[in-house]
Amino acid sequence: MMPSASVPIIVVTRPSPDHLPLCEALRERGFETVHSPAVERIPEPSDVQSRRAEVLGQCALAVVTSPYAAELLLEVVPSDVIRRLELVTPGFGTARMLEQAGCRVCWPESGGTSEDLLRTPAIESLRDGPVGIVGAPGGRRLLDRELGLRGIRVERINLYRRRECPPSPALIKALNSDWRLIVLVSSVGGFEALDGSLETALAARWRASAFIASSERVAERCRRAKVRHVVHADGASDAAMLAALAGLPTCSRGTTD
Repeated sequence: MMPSASVPIIVVTRPSPDHLPLCEALRERGFETVHSPAVERIPEPSDVQSRRAEVLGQCALAVVTSPYAAELLLEVVPSDVIRRLELVTPGFGTARMLEQAGCRVCWPESGGTSEDLLRTPAIESLRDGPVGIVGAPGGRRLLDRELGLRGIRVERINLYRRRECPPSPALIKALNSDWRLIVLVSSVGGFEALDGSLETALAARWRASAFIASSERVAERCRRAKVRHVVHADGASDAAMLAALAGLPTCSRGTTD
């Protein structure tokens, strides 16, 4: 099906299979979608995961950074250990997985950025550590810095790693067309991975698209790359991205902050 001249193509950069519910919701709203994941996730070997997760026994609190991190955590950590911990997640989707396993979980009232996590009562009231951060290398570095300034030790529990993906053929086709594009991007690393892998002409077309970023920090990184049309959502969840998209007056590339 070819896109209508009045309806933009929505580019979803989430890794597989996390993109599926968002793409389905977009199609239900009448949008055509292009999926071009910025990264793929590669789980560490089970023995490495188990060894790294042992430090959770010393932690009073752990931040679980994504649904995928929660899935791996539930597979590798004994239930009595994980249920003893207080867990903090960026949003309800990750929290729901952990609550269904009997865990104690809290999450920000709005947003899902590192700043939002730092404002949760569980982290604001924290006076000692260590604090475990469950995920992959490179993410949520603001947590390390801010907790370190408070004298709280952070333990990185990397259960998987990310590998950058090249732009998908569907994205290349869209960038070579005259279709109007709106790109949904949920991390600085994800934006940089795709932005840095495009040849000059396509990169210019990519940056001329409209962007919906998951936070002001991601939006600012887009602006530094000379993206002129960018708004930020109230977090990286599907609901937040869809709300930001619905808030664009004409859902066109001409909509800006």
